[in-house]
Amino acid sequence: MRRRNLSHVLKGYFTGLWSDQMLYGILFVLFGALIIVFPRILAAVVASVFFLIGFFLISSAWTFRTMAQCAQDSVDELFDRG
Repeated sequence: MRRRNLSHVLKGYFTGLWSDQMLYGILFVLFGALIIVFPRILAAVVASVFFLIGFFLISSAWTFRTMAQCAQDSVDELFDRG
């Protein structure tokens, strides 16, 4: 049975982690600089986030409503309340 060195395992695991973190850091700094130069970008980003959150809430509420109606129809059919 071959033993593996823990440092080799962790080195391979953390190799992609720091590069992803560096890329995200650079992107956030660039985005922050753009917001400083063009403040309207911040308003557009905030409005987009609000729009996406609202759209997600509406679509999930619609899905839950449909599921609740389907479940109620199944209960009514099961107990013959129709």
